[in-house]
Amino acid sequence: MRRLRKSGARVLSDLVVDTNVWVHAQNPQEARFQDSLNFLSALQSSEVLICLDRNFDPTGASNTSLIGTEYLQSIPPTGFSYSVLAYLLASSRVKSIDDAVGQAERKAIERIVPRNKKDRRFLRVAYNSDERHLVSHDFQDFDSKARSMAQRDLNVTIVEAFEVILIINLPPA
Repeated sequence: MRRLRKSGARVLSDLVVDTNVWVHAQNPQEARFQDSLNFLSALQSSEVLICLDRNFDPTGASNTSLIGTEYLQSIPPTGFSYSVLAYLLASSRVKSIDDAVGQAERKAIERIVPRNKKDRRFLRVAYNSDERHLVSHDFQDFDSKARSMAQRDLNVTIVEAFEVILIINLPPA
């Protein structure tokens, strides 16, 4: 559901976060470290939900979520990224999204991301989310051409962490 502040500025209700953004916030040597930290801080203080594919179980007992599994395997259980993820989980700010799409969308996604099946899942979930925003620092699978194609063919906006901070961190109306 798209919302507007009284000022007319748009506010996101949900978004998909690629695993690399969480990981970058854990590594001070990473070029996008500060952008990732700032994004996760803004995300935590906002009302925005993060979207995962269906059947995420943080205990791992019945987890069949590819995105959730990737998070749990890649984000060490210490540090800022993990604490933000834990906070979002504890405050029910995680949204379960079906990753099934129609045949035309599936073919478009395969054209956009021909080599990486895992990244296709992120794109499918973003496509099925309310806002259709994917935050990613992956420029191998989501290069500028793929980002343009995702916008044109699927109306999915793929942005870096610093680009979305302004949308989720607007002051209250």
